Amino acid sequence: MSFPRYPAYKDSGVEWLGEVPAHWEISRLKFVANVQTGVAKGKDNAGKDTLSVPYLRVANVQDGYFELEDVAQIDIPAIDLPRYELQAGDVLMNEGGDFDKLGRGHVWDGSISPCIHQNHVFAVRPHGVSPTWLNRLTGSGYAQFYFMSRSKQSTNLASISSANVMELSVVLPPVAEQANIEGFLDREAAKIDALVAEQEQLITLLKEKRQAVISHAVTKGLDSAVPMKDSGVEWLGEVPVHWGVGKCGFYLRVLSGFAFPSSGFTLDEVAHRLLRGANVGVSRLRWDDTVYWQRSEHDGLDEYEMAEGDLVIGMDRPLIGEGMRVAGHDARVAGDQR
Repeated sequence: MSFPRYPAYKDSGVEWLGEVPAHWEISRLKFVANVQTGVAKGKDNAGKDTLSVPYLRVANVQDGYFELEDVAQIDIPAIDLPRYELQAGDVLMNEGGDFDKLGRGHVWDGSISPCIHQNHVFAVRPHGVSPTWLNRLTGSGYAQFYFMSRSKQSTNLASISSANVMELSVVLPPVAEQANIEGFLDREAAKIDALVAEQEQLITLLKEKRQAVISHAVTKGLDSAVPMKDSGVEWLGEVPVHWGVGKCGFYLRVLSGFAFPSSGFTLDEVAHRLLRGANVGVSRLRWDDTVYWQRSEHDGLDEYEMAEGDLVIGMDRPLIGEGMRVAGHDARVAGDQR
């Protein structure tokens, strides 16, 4: 999508932001909003007058919406409620977690009152900029780049301090222009969301068709004119007359995985890669969430070592019965019970 150019531009002074229209202002978040940190769990409230209130966690603060079906309660001293209570118009942002959670958030609408937030969620309370504009900015690519560059990072995790959040450069067009841009973004986002919904529906139909084609081919064959016979299995129905029907146990060996305790998981890639339920996708193995297990001599785990050609099948919902053949580059793994 191409956008019309403004008459003049200026250097924003922010390396990863580049030029902005000449009449726009650049400020820091700390000059247009206050950043409120949340309550930490596990504080000793013995002898204090407490009350139980709902509080939002990282899992409740999604990208562009709130997940409020599972809102926890926490006991806090009654005197602390004003310190942590959320207000409609607060822009909630996650302080950390997985890389995709850092800085994500939405504008709080006050749908739960009173409500507070945990210490891993920031409540950014604007006073010199509209909440919707600030939320657009903090969710933008340049803000995400800033958060990542200022965050403390470990394996697949990142966190950012409130002091660094307050130093975020904020782009401020005139108020009327902000409203025009927000209206444009609402319209374009609605169009994109509609296209996404259509594509998701198409993908669902294609998956159903794919499954139907596979099911027909492996239970009825490819020749529609071949004579059929009753398989003797109610949910299988008829099969080609020259096919045999037998139980899996006559043709293969089924081995349940070992119940590896999560306390022994490691990220050391020198150890053996561990295949868990999270790694069993639909018709493929996923290795974007990999853990490892350190083998020791005579640990009795040799029978769980997987071999090329093994078929792995999910045991838990939503992957009950979903399977994938182990390829050569996947073979040096151990199977987990889950």
